[in-house]
Amino acid sequence: MTKKLSCENKQYIFEIWDTAGQERYEAITPLYYRSAEAAVIVFDLTYKESFVKAKEWLKRLRKERPDPDMPIVLVGNKSDREGREVDDELVQGFVAENGLKYFETSAKTGEGVEEMFTWIASSLPPPVDDFMDDNDTFAISPSSGDRNGGCCG
Repeated sequence: MTKKLSCENKQYIFEIWDTAGQERYEAITPLYYRSAEAAVIVFDLTYKESFVKAKEWLKRLRKERPDPDMPIVLVGNKSDREGREVDDELVQGFVAENGLKYFETSAKTGEGVEEMFTWIASSLPPPVDDFMDDNDTFAISPSSGDRNGGCCG
């Protein structure tokens, strides 16, 4: 999925790869880590096991991409639902321990989503087009064939 955002008078285009935490994508995710400018790790607030998995994704990310300056966001999704299984104190401790930014969102209502992307954009260096003239070129990563699935479809 691609998301366009204006922030601080700059245009950002986010290319989002949603693996939905599926094990079948584990072999290829290091390819995306290497060229990523930021990372968003999402877990389900109503399913404690997804928080455990989010911790594993952070370990993998840091192994492949040990850049301390890369913005990493932890997102607790489904904030609109009852039956929260993940304790806020547990999340806040993990966020503080790992130097992450945390947002709670609802993919259903959109709550918190724009704020999360705005924070990421404000944490990135200026877009590459600020440094390019008409003769410069750049490569764009291939996009996913599935634009309708996952949480962002």
